[in-house]
This record gives sequence, C-alpha cells and structure tokens, in this order.
Amino acid sequence: MSTYTTTTTRTWSHTTTHLAGAVVGVLSETLIAIGFSWDKAKRVNTYETAIAAWLREKSLARLTITSTAPGSERVMYTIDFDYFEEDGGQELRDQLARIRRQLGKESQVPADADFTITATPRPWASLSDQPGWSTRVTALPESGRSYRYGTAASGPGAAAVLSSYRL
Repeated sequence: MSTYTTTTTRTWSHTTTHLAGAVVGVLSETLIAIGFSWDKAKRVNTYETAIAAWLREKSLARLTITSTAPGSERVMYTIDFDYFEEDGGQELRDQLARIRRQLGKESQVPADADFTITATPRPWASLSDQPGWSTRVTALPESGRSYRYGTAASGPGAAAVLSSYRL
C-alpha cells in the first residue's frame, strides 16, 4: 500500500490574482443584480489587472462604487482591503452566497443611472498608474451608514470586504 503526501503553498501572487478576480466577479454580479445592463456592468471586467497590481503593491485600501444619475452621485458600495501577515497554508476562499442573498433585498437603480468606481490608496501609499484609470478631481459624496455584507474573498495575507450603503 502506498502513501502520498501533498503540500500546497500559497504565494502573495496567488492571493492577489484570486482577490482581483473575485472582486471583479462580485462587482459584476452586484451591478447586474441591482439593474445595470450587462453592457454597462461588463466594463468592470477590464479592471482586474489594475486591481491585482495595486494589491501586489499593497497600496489599495478601498474601491468605492457610486451611482451617477443626471445631476447626482451617491455611494452605493465599498470594498475594503485588509492586509495581514501571510500564512502560506491559508486557503483561497470566496464567500459569495451571503452576498448574493443580500443583493436580493436591494432596490433597482433608475434606467438612466450609470456608475463609477474610485480606487483609494492606503494613507501612506500612492497607486501606480494603470491603463483605463485616471485621477478623480472631485471629492467622493458622503456615504452615511453602511451594512457589511461580508468578506467577498480572502487568501494568505489579505481579504476583501463588501459593504452596502443602499439599505
């Protein structure tokens, strides 16, 4: 009888790739669930490379998703990034089931609404230049109270937490 042993080591590169992919997935699903068309929501698929790069740098603190309708802008969601000591044995996980259940409680956006996503660096960092991203010149609107939906994804050294400002 033979015995086999397997060891899996997760690296920072694995974590950043996993988190960036999970965040883009959560963003796409969320935007579609609240009424944005696929044509509008699919543009977040182009953000994965930039998000992964900022995670690798450990410079990204938050993504803020705002709804823009003619004459107004309102914070809808944030995704906060927590960095901690890397544990190569920690599994890559996503916890989308709870988030999907919560999205069913949210109201639909108006047909003429669009969205923006703003990346905010950690206090001591700056975000590297990434294609398709530009510097925001206006302040973000006040966000008010939020409801923490939960951890969208986690891995060795980092986690991404989704909060809603719409409920």
